[in-house]
Amino acid sequence: MSDWSLIKLEMARSADYPFGSVSRAYLIRVPLDRVGMIDGAGVAQNPKRATVRRFWPNEPDQSGYVVKCQHRWGFREGDYPGSKGCFASMPDCSIRAGALLKVIERNGTSSPFRVAEISLV
Repeated sequence: MSDWSLIKLEMARSADYPFGSVSRAYLIRVPLDRVGMIDGAGVAQNPKRATVRRFWPNEPDQSGYVVKCQHRWGFREGDYPGSKGCFASMPDCSIRAGALLKVIERNGTSSPFRVAEISLV
């Protein structure tokens, strides 16, 4: 059985943010297996527990659920399963503290994020 974890992703260094940005972040609650992969079976068993919150300093927070979308994990708005669609997605990869990953926003822009923290919930 996988442990449910709270993962904080913070905007990493990029051309637009040369120092990164701790105020542009995602909080993701999902089950992680021993190698840091999101456990799809765990998400399927308790889909309403797999949540995400996106917060930007100049926009209202967005909240939703983490759902599998082909080879990526999508962040879906609204009530599960009836929702408006995914507002962002991230790769299906091992999630480790300090690792970098690309988040793709609804408009197609891709931004680097650093795994700032992982804690058990």
